[in-house]
Amino acid sequence: MIRRAITLLSLLGLLAICTQALGNPYDQAMRQVRTLSESPHVRLLPFGNSYSGRPIAAFVMSDFSVDSRGKTRVMICAGQHGDEYDAVRSILDYCLNLANEPHPAILSKCIFIVIPMVNPDGIAASKRTNAIGKDINRDWTAFTTGEARYVHRIVRMWRPQLLIDQHQWNEPSSTPGNSIEVAGCETDTRRLAMTDLAIDVERLGKLSVVRCHRYSSESLFHRHYSAIGYAAYLVETAQGESYAARNDIYESTITTLVEAVCMNKSLCNVLSPASASFDDSSVGAYTIRTPEDGSSATSTLYGAIMLVIGCIAMVWLMRPFARSGGESWSHRFTRCAVAPGVCVDPLSLKRLPQPITSRSWVNKRLRTRYVAASNSKTDHATEDHNDSPLHIPWS
Repeated sequence: MIRRAITLLSLLGLLAICTQALGNPYDQAMRQVRTLSESPHVRLLPFGNSYSGRPIAAFVMSDFSVDSRGKTRVMICAGQHGDEYDAVRSILDYCLNLANEPHPAILSKCIFIVIPMVNPDGIAASKRTNAIGKDINRDWTAFTTGEARYVHRIVRMWRPQLLIDQHQWNEPSSTPGNSIEVAGCETDTRRLAMTDLAIDVERLGKLSVVRCHRYSSESLFHRHYSAIGYAAYLVETAQGESYAARNDIYESTITTLVEAVCMNKSLCNVLSPASASFDDSSVGAYTIRTPEDGSSATSTLYGAIMLVIGCIAMVWLMRPFARSGGESWSHRFTRCAVAPGVCVDPLSLKRLPQPITSRSWVNKRLRTRYVAASNSKTDHATEDHNDSPLHIPWS
């Protein structure tokens, strides 16, 4: 019995160590966010903070070599309820798949604004509410939680033309489990446009369309933003569905909604009039084009110029070392290129055995010799001048 108890305790200890090494669901998701941040298609946004101080991860994802002007802005969030981790995992897996594709066409047409875990404290503890027991998805009119206020700032910054809020049922539901919910709108035109788009998703055969009453509570995320002029949808998956089935529903819904909006740009103005006030300059730091675009020629030329300047600087710095290995000639004198047998000037003959350098010119004996030779040449020139006939001007 003692041996069995020791073995059981050892197994429990090993299980606890493994669990600690893997971390809680929040830590696992943050490791995926860190991996995503290394992709050229991903740029992190300033993180928020939960009530307990955990970072609320947020990032934008697009093909940044393509001009961001005219791209459709799509916001996807999940994890408002901490016990709905499949929705969180699906978003991160979807983004990882896009990041690993060599040329994802959807990223050239869209900017995704992703907040995978709105409720980090709930995710870490695997409970529905946040650290102070607040249901974040019932706080979108009062904004009493810091998590909701942070997400609202992101919405105001990016003014997305499409918002998708992913959830999952962990208990029986009164509505169809796999569903897409259309919130009430202030005009019939918007309501019909949003319903038609949801019906496109319903045709896939995986989701049912749930229509909200116009006077339904606006404290839910998608209802609040639909009421103030955004195209916001709630996507639910049924209790008991496997992760593979749920992931398939989430991904197909995102793809269908995004493609429909991208194919018909005028539809954005009908679905999401609040997004028309978007100011591209407010997010320019996150959408600036990468060197793979048309400025590559300029950067290549700049690199070539810097390389040439570097080579010139290296040669200039190495000149003292190159001179120290050989004889340094004076700048005043050049080496005689005349063959010794042809030279008739004594001065030239005397220079041949010992070249004149800046150091040898200091020698008193050589200096005296050349001064005497110069005086002798001057005297000869004077005599020649005196022997020349006089030129007397006419008087």
